[in-house]
This record gives sequence, C-alpha cells and structure tokens, in this order.
Amino acid sequence: MIALFLVLSVADAGTPPGEFKNPVDIQCDHGRMEGPKQQLFCVGHVRVKRNTTDITCDRLIAYYANRNVNEVKRFECLGNVEAVDGDRWAKGDYADFNNEKEILVLTGSPQARQGNNVMHGTRVIFYVTTDLIEVDNVTGTLESKGQEEKRKEKKRKAPPP
Repeated sequence: MIALFLVLSVADAGTPPGEFKNPVDIQCDHGRMEGPKQQLFCVGHVRVKRNTTDITCDRLIAYYANRNVNEVKRFECLGNVEAVDGDRWAKGDYADFNNEKEILVLTGSPQARQGNNVMHGTRVIFYVTTDLIEVDNVTGTLESKGQEEKRKEKKRKAPPP
C-alpha cells in the first residue's frame, strides 16, 4: 500500500506568501495529479482533514486553481463518504466540498447525526466551521430528555389505578 500525503489549501489575501488559511490534508493509497486538467485523483482509503473535520471515502477528485496545487477550490468524494467533527457525523454515497464556502454537501441516501439526534433526507449540508447541519426532506428522531423525564415524573406522582 502506497500512501500519498498532500497539503492542499486555499490562499488568503491576508496570509503571507507560502502560508494558507484553509489547508486540506489528503491521504490515500494511490494518487495521480493531472496538471493540465488541474485535478488530483485519489483512490483507496482516502482521508481528508479540514480544520477539525475528518472525511473518509473510496475515491476523491480535487480541483485546484493552478499547477502548483496551492489553491484547492473544491473536491468531490465518491463512495462510502463519512464526515466527523466532534459530536457531528454525516454520511452518504457522494459529497461535494466547497473549500471557499466551507460546506460539504452529501447526497445518495445521506444521513446526519448531532449528539443523539439522527436525521435522514435527500441532501445533507455539513458546515465545517460552525455547529450547523441542514437536511432537506428530513425524517428523523430528535431526543428530548426533558419531556421524557417529565413523563416519568408524572407516572411516579399518579395515584395507583
């Protein structure tokens, strides 16, 4: 198994040359850079680290702005996509990450979890720099410990039948 480790990032006007504001660390078993197309292809055990978010998938295509690969605009993850950041988790068959807007959009039977709350839908939007997850056409289970505790308390206080 060959591991490819790259640090790809989006340049920031206020950042000194050679340093980047939004680095994206990518590891995979096999990678191929196509300079004329300004694309990086990764296959096998793909791992992406962006701030505190970890993303894994089977295959990745990264699109960068120049041949020096120092300005990644976006990347696509295909197959078994999973994103984790603290107590937030999302998965789907396909994901498109916009590095400038810092959002990951998952489709293909996507689901999301934050704490004990689980949601399924047609599209999950996972915001990398905030605690926000949005789900389109949502079905799910939201935990409300406060309500459950109130019900138990009422049952304890209720007179026997």
